[in-house]
Amino acid sequence: MAHSDTPHQTDGLGVNLSHEMGNHSLIVGFLGEIERLYPATISTPTFNFNSGFTSGPVGETDCSTSGNSIASLLPGTGSSGSVPIQAKLDFQQLNYGVYVQDT
Repeated sequence: MAHSDTPHQTDGLGVNLSHEMGNHSLIVGFLGEIERLYPATISTPTFNFNSGFTSGPVGETDCSTSGNSIASLLPGTGSSGSVPIQAKLDFQQLNYGVYVQDT
């Protein structure tokens, strides 16, 4: 999954401690990161137009002998339509690590 086209969020926490003991320098640290991915789902709507709105003197029923579906498209009077609803996904990944260094 490419991150460039996917909404995502990354938060991190880093802690470093150091202590001098004679000739030694002790360093201890922790790094934690949480990455959240929200894959985008793009749904394409479907709109249907029939000749019902532009047929005859009463534009309530679809008639095959009069009216025009393209003419019904112009004022935006569709006969039906639908949009697929897809479940939104939420992925989460935790990364962490600790280290100890003596110099």
